[in-house]
Parts: sequence; C-alpha cells; structure tokens
Amino acid sequence: MASERVEFSVVQRDAADGPPGAIAAFPYDRATVERFREAFPRARWREELGAWFVPGTRAERRLTAWSGREWSGVLAYADQRGHDAFTFEPITSPYLEVGDGIVIRTPYSRTVITELREVPWARWDPALKSWRVPFRSHEELRRRWPAIESAARLAEPDERRKRKQSRQASPEDENRRSLAAELRRKRYPVPEDALPPLDRVLMTHVGWVMFTSVTGELVEPMTADRF
Repeated sequence: MASERVEFSVVQRDAADGPPGAIAAFPYDRATVERFREAFPRARWREELGAWFVPGTRAERRLTAWSGREWSGVLAYADQRGHDAFTFEPITSPYLEVGDGIVIRTPYSRTVITELREVPWARWDPALKSWRVPFRSHEELRRRWPAIESAARLAEPDERRKRKQSRQASPEDENRRSLAAELRRKRYPVPEDALPPLDRVLMTHVGWVMFTSVTGELVEPMTADRF
C-alpha cells in the first residue's frame, strides 16, 4: 500500500527576517509528533504556516532523512496490516468507500466531525468534500463507527424534517410559538381602574417597560394568566 509522506519545503529567509530553515507538514498523529519533536527539539509550530518550522541550513536534508525512515518503514507496514485486517472484516456502510484508503462522506454533523477528529491521520479533503482515513487507523475508526454512522443517519434531510415536524406537533412547541406571538404584540394587561402613567419607565414582572398608550382592549383572564 502507498503510504503518506511528510511534505516539506525550504523556507529561504533574509538575515532581517530570521534564520534559514525548512517547514514540515504532515497529518496529525500524537505518536508521530512526539517522535518528530524528539528528532527536532528546536522545531516550533507556526500557526500562520500550518506546519512545523525547523531552523538551520541543513534542515531540509535532515527532514528528508527523517521522513524516509519514518514513512517508508513503520507507516507502510501499518497501512498494509490495516488493509489486510479491513479486508478480512470490512465496515459496510453507505457512508464509506474503499480505495487507496477509506473515504467517508456523510451529511453535515458536528458529532461526525468530532468523532473523526479523534481518529489518527484522518483528514478532510476539500476537493472530494469527504474525510480520508488511512488503513493504519481502521481500528480506531471501527471503534467510533457506530457513533459516526448513527449521527450521519440522524443528519439526513428526511430525519431532520421528521424531527422538526415532531417538535412542531408537541405542546411545548405550541407554547413557545404562542409566547413569541404574544411578545410581538408588545402589550401588557393592567386593571382598567389603575392605568399606568405614560412615557415613564416602570418595573413589571417582565422587567423595565414604558407604556406608550392605553388601547382599551379587553384581555381574557386566561390569556393574562398564561403570559
């Protein structure tokens, strides 16, 4: 199986801009980052580059040697082993495809995103509008797949529509809509023999208000009690 390699390029800098060096960008994996930091203790994460900066005139050469050792052996073997395990016990789902790795396409779901971010080496591919997971990560993906697939099904348009219709039919939703309609009317019931002064700020049970007019509209006691 083809393995992912570290992508790096030399960053030329003038003396005024800082020392020369190289940047290294690779899919996130905690163990790999730890090994990288051990090999390059002077490396610093650069947020504006989205990559690690390794100072030194020999940084490119050192990164080339490190990436060859790191990727050609350990990760290639892990991909092959993961591919064999996945072939023996595949994950069958309409949200998952298999090619040179595992491709996942689901409706938008925060739960799906949260779960996939916890899978080592998983990355979003903007060109395909899908997530890519290498075979070396299939065990963690399998462990999280029930939550991912369940969240994806709930995010389907038909399921969202059903939940919305169910909410709209509930007494709680009717109460919310009735309250919102009453608030839009901007009225407050008062006894007809104790009218409030106009254009003065007064304290009521809903907070500070200012009465601008008295319409004489009769309010049903039940409506006044309800709101």
